[in-house]
Amino acid sequence: MSSTCTRCGKQRVVIKTWTEIVGTAKITRTENECPDLECQKAVNSGIARQKHQRDIQEKEKQQRELERLNLKRNIS
Repeated sequence: MSSTCTRCGKQRVVIKTWTEIVGTAKITRTENECPDLECQKAVNSGIARQKHQRDIQEKEKQQRELERLNLKRNIS
């Protein structure tokens, strides 16, 4: 099964294929990349930026939860 690059539309190439056992299921995973190296760098950069933003949001969420619990303890 081939896919197209979300950025440039070229057919992506298979870089790596491996099999995992999850519970009782056997899953075959495939890693694909754009054949255009500059395009793939841009895609990787975007993915890293999104991951960083999610990490920040998760830390902020944990901090708010901690503050909420501390406030609840102080009120009781």
